[in-house]
Amino acid sequence: MTAKVEQFEDTHGKLTAEEVKDAEKLMEMTGELKSTDRQMGQSRRAYYKELKKVIDNSDVILQILDARDPDGCRSDEIEKTVLTANKKLVQVINKIDLVPPQNARAW
Repeated sequence: MTAKVEQFEDTHGKLTAEEVKDAEKLMEMTGELKSTDRQMGQSRRAYYKELKKVIDNSDVILQILDARDPDGCRSDEIEKTVLTANKKLVQVINKIDLVPPQNARAW
């Protein structure tokens, strides 16, 4: 199911957690959802539930980004959740010694 969701997101944009739940229900009804897919969906929901708790209990959230691909490490959904909760978001770039200095400065 994860592959199907990613394929859909590539074509139509990122899904919200609610849309993922709806997709899981539809796939379960049509028999396309296997038990491993269901477990992954449950794990994802548990992860987002814990993430929400962490955000609610924090004043500042640190987002660690890999300097080799900072945009690839970012999560727009997490950033929006943090900013919507009126929390501070600090982005820390890690492994900066692995990229050319001009790339690091540009970012």
